[in-house]
Amino acid sequence: MTGLITLGNVAIPPTPGPDGIWYNELTDWYSLTDDKVPVDERDTSDGAYEVMQSLRVSAAISLHVVMEAADEAELIRTHSRLAAIGAAGPVRMCVEDAAETTERVVSVLATAVRDHHGQITNELDFDMIARDPRRYSTTDPWVPGTPAARSGGLTWPARWSLHWGPQTGSDGRLVLQNRGERSSWPVFRVHGPFRSVSLTNVFEQRMVGLDFETAAGAYVEFDFRTRQALFNGEANVSRYLTSRRWWDAPPRSEMTVKIDVTGEDDQTRFEGRVASAW
Repeated sequence: MTGLITLGNVAIPPTPGPDGIWYNELTDWYSLTDDKVPVDERDTSDGAYEVMQSLRVSAAISLHVVMEAADEAELIRTHSRLAAIGAAGPVRMCVEDAAETTERVVSVLATAVRDHHGQITNELDFDMIARDPRRYSTTDPWVPGTPAARSGGLTWPARWSLHWGPQTGSDGRLVLQNRGERSSWPVFRVHGPFRSVSLTNVFEQRMVGLDFETAAGAYVEFDFRTRQALFNGEANVSRYLTSRRWWDAPPRSEMTVKIDVTGEDDQTRFEGRVASAW
């Protein structure tokens, strides 16, 4: 049984709730969309030419909602609140089920409100499209790390009290995992201060580098899906990239990423995340 659905800022349960709204049908949330690679038939022999990869069209999703109110005026207000979801642009849609909580960004194409005929119950259909057909986990954590540093040792000449220096070192690496059945993309945040940074996929030897001085308290986000570097997650600083060999996260895979920075101090840190995809 599918659980709570959140569409925009409205939570819609699968059974009647205190807000008087619930849903009884969710269509194509789990479906694999059509292949958009055309079939190129062989001219002089049976069948078609083979392809190396299938590319998928956007996902069309439908949600059927039931509304119940104390009187007709309240029902109309509920109509208006639900029909306004997605009116200004794409919204986040999150679905909880027994296995995983997953999300998509959807555009509401139409909200069909039926004539209630003066009754206090009515039904409403959301017709939506997700440009990215994948659904992504919301539970994968950010994995933290610190710049590479040597571990401590005994200070020589030895004097009482003994000073062993820092207790642990760091190799400046993160290990990220895609638990899903479809490819996804990593996201990294490097928090200042630093002058430059490079991110290297250790296995594939692909590197993304940035030469952009960042002060303490600020950070740069590397979004591998959009292939952009964003200062504080907003301002695009991709023009300062010195290397652009982006990579993705294959399904059911693990990646090790080495992060090197210059101009760092004790406040410099970083983190990475892969949202598992289905």
